[in-house]
Amino acid sequence: MKLKYLIVLLCVMTAFVTMSCSDDEDEFTWHEYKLPVSASELNCPIDEPVLVNDQAELTRIVGESANPTKVDFNKHTLLIVKSTIYYGIKKLNYGLSYSNGKYILNILVRRDITTAVTDMAVAYVIPKTYDESSIELVINVD
Repeated sequence: MKLKYLIVLLCVMTAFVTMSCSDDEDEFTWHEYKLPVSASELNCPIDEPVLVNDQAELTRIVGESANPTKVDFNKHTLLIVKSTIYYGIKKLNYGLSYSNGKYILNILVRRDITTAVTDMAVAYVIPKTYDESSIELVINVD
């Protein structure tokens, strides 16, 4: 009797483990992308989200000699934001979230007492989109 109970318990646990884990690509959300050049070298507008959907456009933005990491543009879009900060930067925090059908890129600049002008840029690989209205940029200076 105990052996039957143990076998049934092991079967249930095995079924639970195999059904609860999935490697589906549909679960992909986003991840940060390391740009191969500094922000000042990027050929893109300032304080506007830029959606890149092919390798040629990425090469145009970062330059021919930059050799950027490949992105699977069949499934993903590269979101790039370049900004000029007119303060000395003590700390820079940024992050991407998704809410109500929009990606929200929050950039928080903690400034120091200097007055240096600095370019900064962040990039994320996100699920495929062509809709620039699905991106919201929020820059706060503290």
